[in-house]
Amino acid sequence: LFLLELKNTMQASLSINNIKPNQLQGLSSVEHSKIKPYFIVCFRTKERAFAVNAKDLKEYIDTTDRKSVPLNWFEEYGVEIPMTKKRVRYSYDLSVLFDK
Repeated sequence: LFLLELKNTMQASLSINNIKPNQLQGLSSVEHSKIKPYFIVCFRTKERAFAVNAKDLKEYIDTTDRKSVPLNWFEEYGVEIPMTKKRVRYSYDLSVLFDK
């Protein structure tokens, strides 16, 4: 089972204010071995999307002085999700997560 929270940003980083505390707490506290909690973040201007484990994201947020999570952090710690632009919206190929 996958628990996913999707976030979009027009910037080259994800503002921590865009993540509600209950979303971060809820996903990062999952302890069941068959449940995988992820945040999927779409960088719209870069046309790139990443899935990152909720616990990894919470650890970064708890230990940084920054007010946002930069794209290069997602490149290092996340899994890039192939995506296709369909006029205005995007379609995501989540098989990179599900086939792990």
